[in-house]
Amino acid sequence: MALPRLSPARCDTADVAVGQARESMAPVVVDRDAPATSIPLGLIAPVAALWALVVSLLGVVVVVVIAWVLSSGDSSFSDALRGAATLWTAAHLSPVSVGAATISVLPIGLVAVPAITLVLASRWLVRAVSWPTPRAGVGQAAIMVAVYGLGAAVVASRADGPQSNLAPGRTALNAAVLAAVCVGWTLLRLPSVRAVVLDRLSPSLSVTGRAVVLGVAGMLACASAVAGVSLGAHWSEAVGSYRVLGATGLSSVPLTIVALMYLPNAVVWTAALLVGPGFVVGGGNTVTAVSGATGALPVFPLVPALPATGAPSITAAAVLAMPVIVGALMGWFVVRARRDATVETCALQAAVAGGGCSAVLAALAALTHGGLGAGRLAQIGPSAVSVLLVGAVVLAVSAASSAWALRTLSTRRRR
Repeated sequence: MALPRLSPARCDTADVAVGQARESMAPVVVDRDAPATSIPLGLIAPVAALWALVVSLLGVVVVVVIAWVLSSGDSSFSDALRGAATLWTAAHLSPVSVGAATISVLPIGLVAVPAITLVLASRWLVRAVSWPTPRAGVGQAAIMVAVYGLGAAVVASRADGPQSNLAPGRTALNAAVLAAVCVGWTLLRLPSVRAVVLDRLSPSLSVTGRAVVLGVAGMLACASAVAGVSLGAHWSEAVGSYRVLGATGLSSVPLTIVALMYLPNAVVWTAALLVGPGFVVGGGNTVTAVSGATGALPVFPLVPALPATGAPSITAAAVLAMPVIVGALMGWFVVRARRDATVETCALQAAVAGGGCSAVLAALAALTHGGLGAGRLAQIGPSAVSVLLVGAVVLAVSAASSAWALRTLSTRRRR
């Protein structure tokens, strides 16, 4: 299913306008007399939203139907379709209730399915609508976000059944937020919009924002490395979980896909471990750099990566030193970007960046905290409040100390 094609005349006009904007950083002005598409202007944003919804939903339906065909269960085709709609709803991180159990820890990797279609639809919207000023596109973007959210609520309500209970309101809100993020990302890639945003941001705020991005990327990179090393060290146990679950041959494909979808969750949990608070894996059992997982745990390919005991003192020290190194890197970036700022200004700006980085990590922790049914796994994942408070102290102090030391050193060298 493809979106309506743009006319060549309009594409050429848009490309020229964008090229001029990159040179002059002026608003993109596209000739409104050049028709971009045969769709009326008022329907372009709804069409883009519905296209993103339908294509992402069809992609999930195809995968679920294939798995249904390969399985030997007694479920009907309508059950497979309802399951696909439920899975699509879960892709927007909306909790799913099955009987008395609620599944709220959903795979973040599944968000990529609707996100990709939303970005593609947003790009088409940008090229299909003439925007003489950035403000002119806000209305179209808002319509696309609203239509996508309402459509997601409809899908969630239709997927409700006797064995599952979804939350259409929560689904609509999450879908609208995801659509707003994707549309906003696409708009920020326009030279005209980016120029307006950068003009309204002070240089210090711009540097702080880039330092936050650097810090979040650094923390997630370190967490990915630690999680990968731990999973590799317990690779035989991870492979053994397939045999325990009876997943062999083609039946192992769905389990592998689910494990891959939960990999981003594992990275966020590892980031919480690096910061210090760690995460809960059920029954009040908290996994940190110095304490491991105890008690019965579910059989899943990623579970063997959990340490059974606390890491050795040297390993634990190396793990806990990673946030300090990331904070120091943020401080170095602030000093490098603000060459004429005073020592106090650099230290304060680096501390704010460290706090912003911890806030982003706390938001990710909140997305991965919840439950997998009842019993021991009713509460699992990191605490967003703990990640925020401890991360703010570790990252802010290390970033401020690094900025203070580097700026003081550079000032003395100039003298």
